[in-house]
Amino acid sequence: MVHLVHVEMVALVRELLGKFMRPKAIPLSHKEILKVDVRRRDLQQPNKRLSVGQFCYIAMNKARVEGKVWVDHIYDSLREGYMRSAEFLIKNLPLDNIILSSLSALPPSLMQSDGVIGALTALGEALPNVVPPEEIGQLVEECRAYQLDGDMLLRLQSYSRCRLVEPCCFL
Repeated sequence: MVHLVHVEMVALVRELLGKFMRPKAIPLSHKEILKVDVRRRDLQQPNKRLSVGQFCYIAMNKARVEGKVWVDHIYDSLREGYMRSAEFLIKNLPLDNIILSSLSALPPSLMQSDGVIGALTALGEALPNVVPPEEIGQLVEECRAYQLDGDMLLRLQSYSRCRLVEPCCFL
């Protein structure tokens, strides 16, 4: 499951940003997420579009339409909470960690992807205690062989077909 860590971290941050930022302002890549200014109001949703949750939605809209004074205070507090949470995650999650992002190339479904060799090479270079620098060339060749391995491709097809039915049926 380690191959999902980076993907899930990016998805978590993007999901949080989606609670208060305009969809077009939410970056797709982790590199762009690290640069986004979550405090820029022009990138944020108006109050009536902030995510308040399924149980508060009707009550908040009704109170907003009725002009209740406290509604703007709630929206301001909610927006501030979202911004602080986003800043915390962006600052503290290792989104730019080369090892975690390279591990994203490990799921069997990406076996024949063009980026697998580059990702695994970057991973090997980032872990010189695991793959000595003089063995990076060998790693690249093993990755190429892995991508062309007919038996592995057949197992991948079997894995893809049955993993929803029975987790380990291809063994």
